Amino acid sequence: MHKLSDLNIGYEASDEGVGALIARYEEGDLVIDVDCQRGDVWDSKRASKLVESVMMGLPLPLFYTFEMAEFSEIIDGKQRFLSLLKYLNNEYKLTGLKVLKRLNGKLFSDLDQADQRIIKNHKLHVYSIRAETEEAKYEIFERLNTSGTQLRRQEIIIGLNEGSVSKFAKEMAERLIQEGVEKQNSNKHKQIEANVLQMMFFTEKTPDDNATKNNRKVWHDVLTNPIFISKLTPEYEEEAFKLLKATKESAMNVNASRRDEREYTTQNNSIREVLMMVFSKVGYLLNSMDETSWAKIAEKIEAKLADRLRDENIEHAFRFSTSSYQSRRIKTMLANELHEVMDAHI
Repeated sequence: MHKLSDLNIGYEASDEGVGALIARYEEGDLVIDVDCQRGDVWDSKRASKLVESVMMGLPLPLFYTFEMAEFSEIIDGKQRFLSLLKYLNNEYKLTGLKVLKRLNGKLFSDLDQADQRIIKNHKLHVYSIRAETEEAKYEIFERLNTSGTQLRRQEIIIGLNEGSVSKFAKEMAERLIQEGVEKQNSNKHKQIEANVLQMMFFTEKTPDDNATKNNRKVWHDVLTNPIFISKLTPEYEEEAFKLLKATKESAMNVNASRRDEREYTTQNNSIREVLMMVFSKVGYLLNSMDETSWAKIAEKIEAKLADRLRDENIEHAFRFSTSSYQSRRIKTMLANELHEVMDAHI
């Protein structure tokens, strides 16, 4: 076991056959989460090219696992593993092969035993990583992710914590897009999911709690805390949808009201974060009030926030180092001020 003191982690390297690694997965010793990379599962043509490389005896890029107490979790190499797993399970036929053309159109079960053995016995180079804290997993994954488009922190955390809460966030993001609240954008989908998790956090926590947690810890808390799993009812889904829609609309109104004052607009996500801190405490009102009545309350809050953003120190906290402790303290202060405005008009 080699020690990497700077990251306080250890690792060991091994070579495992494709068949042996899949057997570990089927026995529950190896865990894989298919959601980590924006849900972009490789198509059959790309997966087929990988299988062809295996048949040609070419070495594949490294696989990385994070060692937990009861199982190992693949944190890099997921799409390659899934492609091999699905082929051995006869879920697609090989297609587009340019070297081993004789294999085009064949399922794994169509291959002769010699070819099947080549695939099953092909050695994969696996690095197994251990660390003292699970949070290190996110840092490790972020450093290892070199597959073209760099994943953002929220994608890493959501992807590595698959479960009912992450599923709720994905479904809510899709609904927000389908109903026109959010625009369809492949690079934005995970940001919407992160907004859902943030909103859930604020429904249970005070603004002061936000000052003590960066976004990474907020998302991790929501995804792993049982209290949030218990909230996932149809009623809560409606409340959450209306809250997210209201914060989106109000954030746009605040930006629009300041467009003539500045050559630029303040970062929308920071404004939404503050509004979520405020609106999340009155979700029941959004379900019980008509849109006109709520709009009057929201207008007062939007005006107050727009006015406070004229303070250059506050605006600076919204535009630069938005996740720093000082910025979170300023957002918390504003949220508490806006709570007072809201309470005065309810």
